[in-house]
Amino acid sequence: MSKSFYSCLAFLVLGCSGSKDTADDVTDPDAFDVDQDGYTESDGDCDDFNNTINPGATDIPDNGIDEDCDGSDATSPDADVDNDGDGFTEEDGDCDDADENIHPGMSDIPDNGIDEDCDGEDATTASSVLDIEEVELGMLVITEIMSNPDAIEDSVGEWFEIYNNADRSINLNGLEISGPEGVEHTITEDHVLEAGEYWVLGRSSDVAMNGDVPVSYQYGMDIQLTNSGDEIILSAAGEPIDRVLYDQRFPLIEGKSMILSPDKYDNALNDLPDSWCSSLSAMPNGDFATPGTVNDDCGLITIVDDDGDGYEASTAGGDDCNDNDASINPGAVDIADDGIDQNCDGVDASSTSSDNDGDGYDSTVDCNDNDASINPGMLDIGQDGIDQDCDGVDELGLCSDNCSNAAWNGDGVCDDGGPNADYGLCGFGADCSDCGPRYDNDGDGYYDDEGVGPFSPSLEMDCNDNDASINPGMLDIGDDGIDQDCDGVEQEGLCDDTCFDADDGYCDDGGPNAEYNICGFGTDCSDCGARLDNDGDGYYDDQGVAPLDTSLSLDCDDDEVDVYPGATELPNDGVDQDCSGADEIVADPICEDTCVTANDGVCNDGGNDAVDDTCALGTDCTDCDIRYDYDEDGYDNVEDCNDGIASINPGVASDTCDGVDNDCDGVIDEDLDVLEPNDSTLAYYMGDLDQVGDTLSALSYMTHENDEDAFSLYLFDNPGVFNEVDSFYCEFVPPSGIDIEVEMYFNGSLLGIANTQGPGAMEAIQYNATWLVDDTGTYTFIINNLNGGESCDIMTVYCVK
Repeated sequence: MSKSFYSCLAFLVLGCSGSKDTADDVTDPDAFDVDQDGYTESDGDCDDFNNTINPGATDIPDNGIDEDCDGSDATSPDADVDNDGDGFTEEDGDCDDADENIHPGMSDIPDNGIDEDCDGEDATTASSVLDIEEVELGMLVITEIMSNPDAIEDSVGEWFEIYNNADRSINLNGLEISGPEGVEHTITEDHVLEAGEYWVLGRSSDVAMNGDVPVSYQYGMDIQLTNSGDEIILSAAGEPIDRVLYDQRFPLIEGKSMILSPDKYDNALNDLPDSWCSSLSAMPNGDFATPGTVNDDCGLITIVDDDGDGYEASTAGGDDCNDNDASINPGAVDIADDGIDQNCDGVDASSTSSDNDGDGYDSTVDCNDNDASINPGMLDIGQDGIDQDCDGVDELGLCSDNCSNAAWNGDGVCDDGGPNADYGLCGFGADCSDCGPRYDNDGDGYYDDEGVGPFSPSLEMDCNDNDASINPGMLDIGDDGIDQDCDGVEQEGLCDDTCFDADDGYCDDGGPNAEYNICGFGTDCSDCGARLDNDGDGYYDDQGVAPLDTSLSLDCDDDEVDVYPGATELPNDGVDQDCSGADEIVADPICEDTCVTANDGVCNDGGNDAVDDTCALGTDCTDCDIRYDYDEDGYDNVEDCNDGIASINPGVASDTCDGVDNDCDGVIDEDLDVLEPNDSTLAYYMGDLDQVGDTLSALSYMTHENDEDAFSLYLFDNPGVFNEVDSFYCEFVPPSGIDIEVEMYFNGSLLGIANTQGPGAMEAIQYNATWLVDDTGTYTFIINNLNGGESCDIMTVYCVK
């Protein structure tokens, strides 16, 4: 190699000086790739002596070197900055903040090798659909229930809605739908419910019959949703998925579905009444519901009834056209020609004649416009030949006005001995002019006083005087939505009247006194009578009706779930758990004839049936028979109500506050609570509220976890007295730590429930009487112990008019 070559190379590398070449013999150094990284200075290589620095290099952030020759050093992106603009930062879990299609909010495309949803793995097609046996608790949630439609019959209009709360599709084949008595229907075909979708299950899928409801699956007659309370259970192979047990604490309104607030789509939250509300979304058929779509937000729904007339304001979706005037609502009578639309039908009533008798009703509705005591607003006195209320018929009742002394009839004093009577000089219902009507329209022997409540709360009123099968003397058929015995509570039993031949005059359920066994046991109540199972232990109590089939095992105590035929017997406790007829005795008998008077023909050992206690218990066998005293407290098993615990026997001085009948007198803790027994069937009567300022009070105890106390009062309404206030207010103060719920009933009908304050806090109920409306009657308050607390402290009840 020539020496001139090395001289030239030195020139290029070192930029030799001291010599001068012409343009013809010198090459431009910018055209050479000195560091051999593929880029020359002419290509933008900002450091052609370092092959890691060139326009094609990756700039390492924050090292002070411009590797990619863009004029500046790169900086690291902030973890809390959304670099790709997809709404998620690295701190939010974005696993690729340079790609807007990859973040936790994306749906993972199966089998493409990319983790679009940043869960750490790519989805696979094989795992996209869950079989029903793979569904875990809460993946399916019951979100809406229509148990009482108004526009169509329940038999075709009932339905409920479920929601796929999982992140994958679910095949519903094998889903079990159960009620209180067990599985009622099982889906046996493939139906795939996608994630985040709704499914409506109902009695009819025919939109022409079911009120235009988009029912996805028809279960037919297998399932019946009771209007007053019921239970829906979803399960698979016996494993629970979701359950809703609704009762009167839930928003049960005819024509409106119960909806679960969208922020409460959870298997635990949908157990709570406060998570539900009534739908305000109108359907084409006139009912309100959101079947198959997202529910209304319960947090945004409020019932507006400013005038307290029971009708919601039209501005809030109701039908009260004037919510500032209680005399204007759809239930009011429209007074003709006064320019006011009292009944909210859109027009004022008109007449062509005047109101001759001045009773507020014109001749178009007044059947006798010459007598102010006859008009549609009057009560009809029965069997007097006069149609006082203008309904076209003379009322059929107990009222005859044939009081034995003519001077007593119409003398201003009620003499028939009934409710509000001053005397009992005449027969009941014989002094209508002074006492008011005594109705028995259905002829069942129980009267309805049309809202005029009795003085005595012991009088049994007819809660439906148009149906002879409903009165206080009837047996209540369970689970049919009818209170046959007028006790204010729907019986829970085996009876549901779902037999296809129900009410044909023949008992077809194969039970006691049945002619046939065409239907399942307990499904033909109308013909067979009650099949009751109050305690839910699977054994029924037929209320004394002897069964035709003597092999049928009846429940000997249908209020105790641990007592039924075949139950485990606990010896010596005074309870016949297995319904064998007697408590089992497991003890060595006490029997030794050591008494000095043994075999004298007189029982002298002081035990049961003994004449005296000359001798010790069990020492006079010849005269007294064998004695058992398992707990050795000196009382034999016959007189000892629990012969397994020595501290419980008839010799105990008094009860202690422990929820046990310590002294064997048949009453629990009666020495503390002088009002016991005091429950929903035997409410303590506090007295009358007559004049403004009247007060009533009572003291009670919640001495054991199942204690239920009940109180009643009688309100006298004086609608004709100017400025008379007939409202009343009651306070219920429980002992510390006990959470109570107060139910208020008026003549057996539930008015409301108070349960907002929590353990130990006072619950209050305000009853607002309606002006010029008779609110007279018996008001009953049932206090339930919600949290199972026990206390020996006093509970107070105070009411004031």
